[in-house]
Amino acid sequence: MKKLLIMLTSVLLVLAFSDNAFAQKAKTDATITVTLTDAMTGDPVGFATVQLIIPGEDKAYKYALSDGDGVAKFEKLKAGTYNLKAEMMGYIAYTKEVTVNGKPVDLGTVKMQI
Repeated sequence: MKKLLIMLTSVLLVLAFSDNAFAQKAKTDATITVTLTDAMTGDPVGFATVQLIIPGEDKAYKYALSDGDGVAKFEKLKAGTYNLKAEMMGYIAYTKEVTVNGKPVDLGTVKMQI
């Protein structure tokens, strides 16, 4: 009986610590937020395509569309370096290298040029 109690206690401790490790992993997920506006008018540039590309890769890692307020957001990003590219017909594409280290990254307002 005593061995069973020790074994159950050990299993519960292992489960408790492994759950804590998963919770810490979730905390390292970060976000990137950017707001796109027209450089001349200041109006939001809605429904622009924004993509994250891992340097050295050919394909985009993630895509987003800016909303009606010009805001695009990427969530659940792992730490690392990404190339952000925002495109909208009639505007010059905007690119920026962004480093994510587990904290939210707000790129602020980007003025899209015609």
